[in-house]
Amino acid sequence: MLALIAFIFVIGILLGAVGIGGVVMVPIITQLTGIDIHIVVASTIFSAIFSGAVGTFMYARNGSIQWSMAGWLGAGAIIGAFAGTMLLARLSGILVESIVGVLVLFTGLHALLAKASESQTTFVGSKYTFLLVGTVTGVGSAISGAGGPLLMVPILMWLKFPILAAVALGQFIQIPVALSASVGNVLNGLLDIKLGLLISVCLMAGVVLGAKISVALPAPVVKRVVAVVLVCMAVVILGRLAFG
Repeated sequence: MLALIAFIFVIGILLGAVGIGGVVMVPIITQLTGIDIHIVVASTIFSAIFSGAVGTFMYARNGSIQWSMAGWLGAGAIIGAFAGTMLLARLSGILVESIVGVLVLFTGLHALLAKASESQTTFVGSKYTFLLVGTVTGVGSAISGAGGPLLMVPILMWLKFPILAAVALGQFIQIPVALSASVGNVLNGLLDIKLGLLISVCLMAGVVLGAKISVALPAPVVKRVVAVVLVCMAVVILGRLAFG
């Protein structure tokens, strides 16, 4: 139990600092507890309601969240996450995890190899772009349990969105994804409230510390850290799929 708590706390720091890290929780929690993976996915997504709220508050008070974009992302995420939960009980999620792994790997490598001038590109997109990104994020998160930021942050990075703003929106996107997905998971009988609350408490403590670290760092440093974490997460995802 102590190992589980410490592990989730560290993941919370990663989530708060770079918006990514939750993808490794599902396999590790499954191995440590022996709980069915579908229940672990549902409980992990449920915990994002609380960790996402804490992260959103930490970034919002520093003015890092662009609310006009957040609304459209959230609307798409609600639709996508509920649809994803209807598939979760019927699909293994292997194909989705493979797509996520490849996307994350290429995004991380692209960010590591990008020239300084590329990182200064300003993204200009419509509300429909954010609605689509939110929907894709919601579906993928609900099926794979990877978490909204893991999917959304790489997509926004590919679209040349400012990195700190992407990480901040990654905190927010967890809330609509988790709320919508949890409704579907309750209907499918997959949610373990006690496990979800345990994960939530540990994550929230880590997110507070991680958000403080991220805001204090220069944007180029945050981008490099995100890129390295993305590559590491991709290796974990693809390695788990390849070797079981």
